[in-house]
Amino acid sequence: MTKQGDVNQSEAPTTIMARACDITWEECVDEADNAREFARATKTSKNYESHINQFKTFCDKMKRRHNGATVKVISAWLGWRIKARGCKASTLRVGITAIKHFYRENGWSLPDLSKKNPEAVHLIWDVIKGQERRNPKQPKRGMTMDDMVKIHQKIVRMKDQKAKRDELTIYVNQMVNFATIRRGSETLRKNVGGARFGDIRFGGKRTNDLMEIMRAKDAVFVFNDSKMNKEGKLQTALMLCQCNESRGWEGCVLCVVKDYYVSQKDLDLNAAMWMLSTGETVQYKDQLGFIKYWTKQIGLDPKEYGTHSMRRGGYWDCKKAGFAKEFTDAQAGWGGQHTAEREYSEKAFQKQRKKRLLASQKLCK
Repeated sequence: MTKQGDVNQSEAPTTIMARACDITWEECVDEADNAREFARATKTSKNYESHINQFKTFCDKMKRRHNGATVKVISAWLGWRIKARGCKASTLRVGITAIKHFYRENGWSLPDLSKKNPEAVHLIWDVIKGQERRNPKQPKRGMTMDDMVKIHQKIVRMKDQKAKRDELTIYVNQMVNFATIRRGSETLRKNVGGARFGDIRFGGKRTNDLMEIMRAKDAVFVFNDSKMNKEGKLQTALMLCQCNESRGWEGCVLCVVKDYYVSQKDLDLNAAMWMLSTGETVQYKDQLGFIKYWTKQIGLDPKEYGTHSMRRGGYWDCKKAGFAKEFTDAQAGWGGQHTAEREYSEKAFQKQRKKRLLASQKLCK
């Protein structure tokens, strides 16, 4: 996405999105905002419920009332989670927030868990801080389109045709993640039985006509019932033709997707899009294994890359291409309050890596 060619950046998203989805660009941006709030509320409630259930179970085993917990009981619960489950500091913090939420909802009296309370600082926050030092988050880099092109060139040289087809299937899936700035789970669409070939609309049409597909200058991936959707409303992400002299067709996500569609023997729009030779569709473990294996093959450190590397890389690719913030927000399903520019930056990566390195050095002493 480093060059836009003949595409008008200010007009293309509006006209293409509207044509493909029968909604205006402004409605699409508003929808992303509403969907984010709905998804955040739903996900948070389910996440809190899991922590609360674990807390109740722990209190029952300790023969303590879960509606009258003390700082010591909560501290013991955190210790149990670290020893029995190996929970990270971020998970422990969410657990504390879940308990506060649980007590407030039921109108129960909660002990002072703030950092102003010396007992809470000693028994809770120092424990969490210690766990953070022992097990800091492994930072991840974003993939670049040049990296993806290198991976493609290695895949096409594979001699095992069956393995080659499977790797190309996962590769196309990862390219779609990159272009749409989406999580791997969203393009897999596991919550609705898996992605279908009809989920991508070429030139605003749901078609299996290969000539129409090859002539299309744009395509839209429709995320019906995806993680960021609000009650079944359509959410979409755009793919533009990005062919240029420096990259060729391999550096254009749309061309890679077209090639994948043309390679299908009988293009059935209701058929599973990411089908492997084993008869199973691509799973999260396949996405992660793909990234770990191929980053090593092109000379990168696999530890520094994960499934979210596509979302990170796609975001910065859009930024470099000069797309407006409203476009990247709607493309990625964000509501405008995200901190991607700060969290996805190289500076943030170096800071996280330094923090992890210092932690490992302390443990080795």
